[in-house]
Amino acid sequence: MTPKILTRQMRANDVVKRWAKQYPAGTPHSEMRNVTLPALVALGATPDPDEVDKVIGVMGWTHGTCANCGERSGRTVLMGGDDYHGPDEFCEPCVSAASAALSEPQP
Repeated sequence: MTPKILTRQMRANDVVKRWAKQYPAGTPHSEMRNVTLPALVALGATPDPDEVDKVIGVMGWTHGTCANCGERSGRTVLMGGDDYHGPDEFCEPCVSAASAALSEPQP
């Protein structure tokens, strides 16, 4: 897989689609859907990521979690994956550290 950058804005732009998929109508979580989804829709097609965080109450919908260090980051890189597992996300510091390690002489 070609590495793909994900930003807070990109996540905010598709939060309505992801929220609707996570909390489908007619499930035990319908109340969350019925309250939160209209509020997310009202933010428009390119919502401010901070406003998305306020509506949902957590920043997990506009931030990724690095597969290496576990830190949340507003800008991550998706890499890897196969037919059975999706790609992993990595934060910029971890990608930079990996790049630096690759450029060091190896025994």
